[in-house]
Amino acid sequence: MAYPLLAVTVENYAKVHLAHHKFYFTEKDPDHLRKAGVDWTFPMSSVHLAKLFLSDMLGLSFIKLLKGKRPEKTNFFKRPHPSPQWIRPVFYLVTAALLTYTGTWDIFLLYWVLPLLTVFPVIVRLGAISEHVYNLPGASVVESSPLIIPKWWEKLLLPNLNFTLHPYHHFYPGIAWLNLPNVHEIFKREKLVSEQNVFHGYWAYLKYLQTSPDTHSLTPESPDHSIHRT
Repeated sequence: MAYPLLAVTVENYAKVHLAHHKFYFTEKDPDHLRKAGVDWTFPMSSVHLAKLFLSDMLGLSFIKLLKGKRPEKTNFFKRPHPSPQWIRPVFYLVTAALLTYTGTWDIFLLYWVLPLLTVFPVIVRLGAISEHVYNLPGASVVESSPLIIPKWWEKLLLPNLNFTLHPYHHFYPGIAWLNLPNVHEIFKREKLVSEQNVFHGYWAYLKYLQTSPDTHSLTPESPDHSIHRT
């Protein structure tokens, strides 16, 4: 129901995401390229970070967010059976007709468009920051991806499909999101995780990013044991 209204299709997002995995933190990684510059460089002052979140909340960052997802930058992959092009315009027309017929354009603008322009970019930025430290060209997953264990109330406020266990997603991308906690438990059992490098809650990680110039070795040992244990 939602995909056309986000202005990014699943197919085009997949091109960006697959390229990110294949060309991790290189000049061909679209995520790494679009998240370069002062706004993605840590350590960062709390004032600058607050300004970024405020800009997101005011809807000033939405266009930048969409530009970073343009598929023409990442034509490394082609979907074997893409969706027909006519589906999106038909969906738009049907949605517009239903909103007009039911007289619910105001509800749509208030409860969908307004959050899409304001709250959504805040969530996207928090998610991106929690997945990687981007100002580390050529860094490995271990060096640039934290392990964050959200507090119980954070899980209720912002369900994140275990994205804060992001290193395991890169180690084993074929494992479903709901099984990533099981992977974490296996790594702990095998003594591949140093608890001092696990962040308990988003705030603990954000404070680390604002104060520490050392963003290397954030995560457990890589599965091939080529990275030294943290």
